Amino acid sequence: MTWNRWGDVIIDCGRELDAPRQIVAGRMLYRDIRYPYGPAAPYFNALLYRLFGIHVNVLTRAGLIVAALVAWLVYRVCRLLADRWVSCAAAVLFLYAGAFAQLYALNIYCFPLPYAFAATYGMLAEMACLYFSLRCVQEDRWLHRGMAAATFAAALLCKIEVAYVVLVIQALFLLVMLKLGRLRLATTLLTLGTVCLFAAGVYGWFYWKVGPGLLSDNLLTSGNVAANSFTLRHSGLANPVQFVIELIVSLVGFFVMYLPLRLAVGRTLPESKSSTRDPAENPSWEIGTGVGVGLIAIAVAIAINPYRYFRALPLLLLLGAIWNWGRFARGTEPAARSACTFILFGTALQSVTRIFFRCGAEHYGFYLMTPAIAAFAIFWPRELAARSAAGGSAGTRIAASASTVLLLGLAGSHAVATMKMSRDWYGGAQTRRVTTPFGTMAINRSYGETLRQSIEYLATKPPGRSIVVWPEGAAITFLAGGINPLGMFTFLPLDFCGSYDEPSVVSRLDVAAPEFIVVVARDTKEYDKEGFGVDFATDLVRWCSAHYRVEKTIAGGTYAVRVLARSTGLPATTAPPASAP
Repeated sequence: MTWNRWGDVIIDCGRELDAPRQIVAGRMLYRDIRYPYGPAAPYFNALLYRLFGIHVNVLTRAGLIVAALVAWLVYRVCRLLADRWVSCAAAVLFLYAGAFAQLYALNIYCFPLPYAFAATYGMLAEMACLYFSLRCVQEDRWLHRGMAAATFAAALLCKIEVAYVVLVIQALFLLVMLKLGRLRLATTLLTLGTVCLFAAGVYGWFYWKVGPGLLSDNLLTSGNVAANSFTLRHSGLANPVQFVIELIVSLVGFFVMYLPLRLAVGRTLPESKSSTRDPAENPSWEIGTGVGVGLIAIAVAIAINPYRYFRALPLLLLLGAIWNWGRFARGTEPAARSACTFILFGTALQSVTRIFFRCGAEHYGFYLMTPAIAAFAIFWPRELAARSAAGGSAGTRIAASASTVLLLGLAGSHAVATMKMSRDWYGGAQTRRVTTPFGTMAINRSYGETLRQSIEYLATKPPGRSIVVWPEGAAITFLAGGINPLGMFTFLPLDFCGSYDEPSVVSRLDVAAPEFIVVVARDTKEYDKEGFGVDFATDLVRWCSAHYRVEKTIAGGTYAVRVLARSTGLPATTAPPASAP
């Protein structure tokens, strides 16, 4: 449904494609290349470019491998606490509601070619850190501790949300080990100290090379006040009334799904009191009951729809974390089991912090929901049904089969939504594509033929030409084989901050003197701005008018692209500056 329709030529993906290419060319992240996330993803992708060549497929194949590994980790985490069928269904749900989901017009919230590889690589490190930490609780071995520490360090170098969650994982792990009386203080201090010193050393080296701009111009740009409306919208706080309505609908849906499951389990007899039937010898009735309950749950989920179904999940995770801490503290069941469940629910709750009021698989939820999917998968069979009823193994089978059907049904509902979205925005078999020596990318229907024609036109220019795209669309430069002379990939409202305010960017343009400037019709309404050059970036437009002429206008439907060529008043150079002025 989404194969080879990953990424977007305009939004975000150009940064992910071009930043590692610039590193291969000898430029330095944060100094010559503006980048808002940790250094792990671009430098790892640069290594892949060196090994396999500079091509879109190199990164999409890496993304596919990461998706497979994360699916395996979802399975392994669930397998520590649930049966094989539930664990497998949870991994399937991740594939449809995360790795390959397209619940948004632009297919950049997926694992093969995401809006940020720092997000998907970071989630791989986060899930690995979670898994090996849980293994340490169950069976404390040096291998488990070493892998947990290594993935902890990797996550700290990816993305701030992921770094925050792995810190929470370590805090919950230490709390649990202290309660169990198994905390090795010297070993713990040595391990955590080594990891933190390593991460601090990496960022410290960049700070030594870049200075305060490492923070103000790169890592902290997402906190720019110009992006407040964008952040509020995608966190669910921009419209609190809608959030409350969707939360209530989701809560009602959870209750309606739980009630038949609880009644079905409650009607089963404890094995010790059954004189007519041994459930272990004839489990078909329990499994059939579970499937029926699961189908009821699917009907409820479809009525809510995939976009609103998980809105109340953070409350469920909070309940699960509190519940399992109580069990663990009271010792009402094997300590390792309740401790692992507590860590899982605590981790899942922290992972969805950014989307707490808009929890779901769309937008940033495609990766932030990953540990929450694992926690949700074991909640129904473990927390509500099998643990709260006197149904014995019969109740467990009912709960497990119902949960398996529910998870697979949710995977199916997300698949249907993906199929519709992919067909509407990419046209199915009639998908437009642009192909150059640097790769093939699908063209969203909203762009018409203009982007393909623009890239093909720029690709006919002599090699080594410098191309800047306004306000966004660095993939055009990448696919056309051009050079990005600025190290800036976007010119959006949130980008004009620190030493990259508008006058400073104009000064950088004076030095870089790009041969071509490509202006695309990128909508900026999500930042509450009317448009590039209208109510922001006006200094850039005035500078461009003085030094560039329109060489070609490519228009089709509602989308237009203008290719501007350098005319007068700028030095005739195509080489990118060694560092930012």
